[in-house]
Amino acid sequence: MKMNLTQQRITKKELLLVMIGFVLLCAGCTEKAAKTHYVFTTIERGDIENTVTSSGTLEAVGTVDVLSQMTGTVEKIYADYNDVVTKGERLIDLNTEILEIQEKEAEASVLEAQATYDHTLLEYNNNAGLHAKNMLSDFDLDTSKMELHIAKAQLMSAEAQLKQINIELEQYALILSPISGIVLERDVEVGDTVVSGTSATTLFSLAKDLSQMEIHVDVDELDISEITKGQEVRFTVDAYAGDTFSGSVRQIRLVPTTEDNVVTYTVIVDADNQENKLLPGMTATVDFLVEQKSNVLLVPNAALRFEPVEEKSEQKASDTASKKGLFSSAMPGGGMGMGGPPGGGPGNRPGGTPPGNAENKAKNAAAPMAPPAENGAEMKNLWYVNEKGEPESIPVMTGVTDGIHTEILGPDNLEGRQIIEKVKVE
Repeated sequence: MKMNLTQQRITKKELLLVMIGFVLLCAGCTEKAAKTHYVFTTIERGDIENTVTSSGTLEAVGTVDVLSQMTGTVEKIYADYNDVVTKGERLIDLNTEILEIQEKEAEASVLEAQATYDHTLLEYNNNAGLHAKNMLSDFDLDTSKMELHIAKAQLMSAEAQLKQINIELEQYALILSPISGIVLERDVEVGDTVVSGTSATTLFSLAKDLSQMEIHVDVDELDISEITKGQEVRFTVDAYAGDTFSGSVRQIRLVPTTEDNVVTYTVIVDADNQENKLLPGMTATVDFLVEQKSNVLLVPNAALRFEPVEEKSEQKASDTASKKGLFSSAMPGGGMGMGGPPGGGPGNRPGGTPPGNAENKAKNAAAPMAPPAENGAEMKNLWYVNEKGEPESIPVMTGVTDGIHTEILGPDNLEGRQIIEKVKVE
């Protein structure tokens, strides 16, 4: 019985060892199965531009709100949405019944004041005659003169009141268009009561001309330094997804807007709308053209970020042959790719000196270098595969970037060269 237990324990141990060995074997097979190879790209010529992108809202240029200059009830409306109106055209009639009553009362007040003035004037003239004959004291004459002035003032006040009512009847009760343009909005109905001179009772919103629009764009404080007056702008709207519209910066407003700790500045962009496709309130995606170049050498940004992983010295010799086969199969046409670097090609790479040290030093001495960096450009390395199947670098200077591709400046014969973009693991 004891023998059987011992045998069972041994068997379990052996089984555990076999399982561990199997797992290690599978892991080793997985590591061997995982292969890496370079993905190549070609240096080509093309156009590139650097832009600042933001969003904004289309607005009509020269919008005017029509208000009422008197309190009253709307009796008739002559204009509606999208109507074209001319300056001085009648838009609304207000009810004038109360005004007409007030006009009659004012006319009566004027007649009464006129009669009082005439009577007071007659008394004054009579008193002046008596005063000339020393039959009336100076005090009584002065009192009569004062009463005449009061009567005249009351007459003038009554006439002014009548004139005000006449103006309201002839002008304010008839609300006219202050400009020639188009009706964007109507905020009044027949029977509404409007209050004199308050924005709460805006009657109409008019725009001078929709053939010219403006975009109010919120630009982040990080990008505002790239925006200048007169700068070219392109924009799109969702309603016409396939169309691109153009404009230019008219104004950069200096008052900031802060929302959720994000500071933005409002930029006003003029936009042509001769085709009348653009409407007020549309959301526009705006690209401010900061810099653009044509027919320049371009590479993907990934190629500028690539750097080969430094291998251990004892692995270099054994891996070189396999790399050559790997690169040959990866390159179009089964070739070795770059061959030599341009003009002899520099041989330096980050982290150490590549094989063939003496040969590469000679190449470096004769290789044309990239122009010196200026205007914020950076020196970068592009990598290709030399005749030994090893990565080798070409120094270049970067220029304009659009976030995906970057302009490069370097040796004259870069166009059409194939360079390493990234490493792919399979």
